[in-house]
Amino acid sequence: MTAHTPGPWRARSTAPQEVGVSEGWPIRIESAAAGHDGELVAQSYGDANARLIAAAPELLRALVDLVRETDGGAQPCGHQFHQQASDAIRKAEAGQ
Repeated sequence: MTAHTPGPWRARSTAPQEVGVSEGWPIRIESAAAGHDGELVAQSYGDANARLIAAAPELLRALVDLVRETDGGAQPCGHQFHQQASDAIRKAEAGQ
């Protein structure tokens, strides 16, 4: 498995400044991490999708931390949300 581009990621409109709106113009999702600054991660034509994609590294990190904190305790969580979080991590990390 290839590691994803390090976060944080940011969404940046490609619309020319004089246009003033990004509608209809692709939105670049790019890395803001040291050594990867400006590296293209994805492209979207919708603001909401661009924001969600740009938040992906932080969302994955939060899920990993949450699952790690709730695993291995005296009484494991077992809640459906815990399983959903584990499934999402697996999907992001291994594509399953």
